[in-house]
Parts: sequence; structure tokens; C-alpha cells
Amino acid sequence: MSRVAAILRWLGRFGNSFRSDAASSPRPPHPANVPGPFYVEDGCCITCGVWEDIAPDLLAWTPDDDDRPHCFVARQPETDAEFGRMLRAMDAAEVACIRVRACRPDWAGRLRKAGLGDQIDPPDEPPR
Repeated sequence: MSRVAAILRWLGRFGNSFRSDAASSPRPPHPANVPGPFYVEDGCCITCGVWEDIAPDLLAWTPDDDDRPHCFVARQPETDAEFGRMLRAMDAAEVACIRVRACRPDWAGRLRKAGLGDQIDPPDEPPR
């Protein structure tokens, strides 16, 4: 990871920690996300594109006719290999925009072990 990317990643996590709802409630998903547990938070994408080399089969950009490009979950991971790519994309992203709610318990455990527990929404709460 480049020094600039590392700094941006750190700033993104730092900034999110001061949101009043940072760890207490789910975030609104971008409307282009496909249904399922993984989603990209609406308005959070900074168009870093780091996921493009990691999980291009799972994430995509909004159409070119949008005023501002935004990434979204185009396909939910179904296998452990696909989940591994989603985990790497979540970890590599410069801000914590890729989130998950109600995912498989073993996958949630792997996310927590990777230090991504703050990107798991609390259980039993629908996204706003």
C-alpha cells in the first residue's frame, strides 16, 4: 500500500469514528447495491477504485451518466474464495464504505479477526 493510500485509509477510519452513529447503527446503502448482506454506504465512496484489482466480479461503478461515480456491490459473494476477495477489498479500501449486515457467522468472525469488525452492522437492525 502506498504511503498516500495508507494515510487516506487511516483518515477515513479516524473520521468515521467520530460520527455519532459510527458503531451503533447501520448506514444507508447506495441504491445500486444488489440485495444481500454486503453493501457500499451511500455517499461514502471517494472513487478510490482500489477494489478494481481485487474484486471486479463483486463490485462495480455506477453508470457513466451519473454526475459522480460511486461504487456498489454488483454481486454478493457466494463462495469462500469470493468472500476472501470481498474481505480484501474491504481491507484495502481507503475509507470504510464497504459494509456488511447479517452475514454468515463464520464470515463475520473472519472480518473481526481481520480488524474489520467496525464495518459489520449491529444485528437485528435494518439499514436506514
